[in-house]
Amino acid sequence: MIIRKINGTYLPEADRVLLRITVENDDLGKDQFQFIFTRKIVKSMIQAFKTRIDENTFAAKGGKNNESKIEKNPSEISHVFGPHLVKNFSLSKTQSSFLMSLNLNKSQKFQMHCAPRILALLFNLFIKLQEKASWDLNYILSSTKRKQVKKVLKPVKRTLH
Repeated sequence: MIIRKINGTYLPEADRVLLRITVENDDLGKDQFQFIFTRKIVKSMIQAFKTRIDENTFAAKGGKNNESKIEKNPSEISHVFGPHLVKNFSLSKTQSSFLMSLNLNKSQKFQMHCAPRILALLFNLFIKLQEKASWDLNYILSSTKRKQVKKVLKPVKRTLH
């Protein structure tokens, strides 16, 4: 599966964030996964993404590896793709990408291999959503780090539309 679109929305009535990930299957069909994030999970994600930025991971220049892939085992996640409440989050570095794991209800797990540019896009999206929610999650980026994220994001905006 290859990511084709990522969309986030703040849900004020629930004080949660809804993330939609549209993917293209191997048979060229499209699926959409929907995840609901609490303030606590968004804060931990922003901190994890910020740590990767501080390590200059996002600034690394790589080939044209803009695609991110999702590994989904039908027994791990129900056929109805959401919305699922995210209970826990982890982010780890692999050789050429990052592995983002979302732990859902009933011991279900969603894992996504993210290229650095997709991770930067998610970071920027969560920053904007938490600002819209007025959560004030105390993320602090120096102007140099903000420029690094923006520089990485420019090519992504063109390729994801």
